[in-house]
Amino acid sequence: MLFDLEKPYIIHSEMKLAGECMVALIKYCNTYGITDGQFDEKSFLKLRPHKMYKHCCLMKHPGAMRHRMKELFSTLPVTAIPFFISCLEEDLRFDFNHNQENYQFPGYLNTMFQGVLTVEETQKATDQLPKIFEKFYSDFFDHKENHTLKTNRERFKEEYIKLNTSKENICPACLGQMHMGKAQLDHYFPKSLFPALVIHPFNIVPICMECNSSVGKKQDRGKGNRVPAWPVDGEAINEPGCLNGVFLPYIRSGQQKFKSRIDGTPGNRVIKVEPLSTAASDEAERIRRHVDTFNLEKAWTNRIPFHFNMLMQRTLSEFARVYTDRVAIGGTVTKEEVGDFLWNKLVLNTEDTLYEVGYQFEFVSYVISMATTPECFHPFYKELLKRMEIRTRKAMPTVPHIYDSFSTTC
Repeated sequence: MLFDLEKPYIIHSEMKLAGECMVALIKYCNTYGITDGQFDEKSFLKLRPHKMYKHCCLMKHPGAMRHRMKELFSTLPVTAIPFFISCLEEDLRFDFNHNQENYQFPGYLNTMFQGVLTVEETQKATDQLPKIFEKFYSDFFDHKENHTLKTNRERFKEEYIKLNTSKENICPACLGQMHMGKAQLDHYFPKSLFPALVIHPFNIVPICMECNSSVGKKQDRGKGNRVPAWPVDGEAINEPGCLNGVFLPYIRSGQQKFKSRIDGTPGNRVIKVEPLSTAASDEAERIRRHVDTFNLEKAWTNRIPFHFNMLMQRTLSEFARVYTDRVAIGGTVTKEEVGDFLWNKLVLNTEDTLYEVGYQFEFVSYVISMATTPECFHPFYKELLKRMEIRTRKAMPTVPHIYDSFSTTC
């Protein structure tokens, strides 16, 4: 999302096949009036359009598929199944239709059945369908082929790493550090609201646990169940062309389209994210929605002490000896020298690594703001001199943990 990604095309092709198989199976049962789930997999696979599903991992668990069909047909009235199928089929093509001005999700669960089902039927559908399609998701990603001990979830991560080697440890949602072993396969459009997209290859992307979190107060947590196309309460929901206003995994990213800056006063700094002046006009809305979806400004603001501490330590290392020599002859390290160091050593020549090193984008953006904003730079310079003086006296206190509130100047 925030940087370009290569899709894991092998597992992606299997995910695409599984999504189509899932819908084809529902259509088959509806066509032949099989409402109890007891379809015959051989008869299903004999049909010419279905022969390719012989290689789909879902069909290697026919018993589980029968249970899914039974649950589905006991949840929805038979009269609503054709409509439901058409919604699923249309949603499966969202990656082809995302640029269309009139495209919207017909299968968005909160509005799908308005005017189609009764209130009681709608309530039952919105309660049960996410549980049924969650099982389809588990059927696919927990599957292991006979010749391997790896699940499809593990295969997905391995192929993602192979194709995104330089960025494998960077969260595409926040640009922070991400350990792939602990990374979560996020449904960009929540699977609880978009049943057709539970296995969709362009809807699943690894992100860090913090970005995927739904724990805590709404203003403090990660993405949770927010919909990227309308992340804020009160926004127009599922309006035509809504996908034009968002970044999409593997399709459209924010790389080199935005910047961040420090706002506020010492001790009360906040991070603001905004488009670059060179970015296209529609990028501002995409950036805004991404920031709101993942609580990005809050997450980056919380990491200001981390970047302050890193910057202070690197600057101290650069000037400690110089400061000692200067003080001995009645001088000091000047603001100009510190400013030149921040810009020439820590900002320039870092563009190639902005999206390849954890927290690098944030850190460089923080340094730029520090170096170019007097109300940020002057308190930093003052604190730097104070710490160098303490070091010179060999009385430097223990450096606190990077997330502690250790300075009012950050």
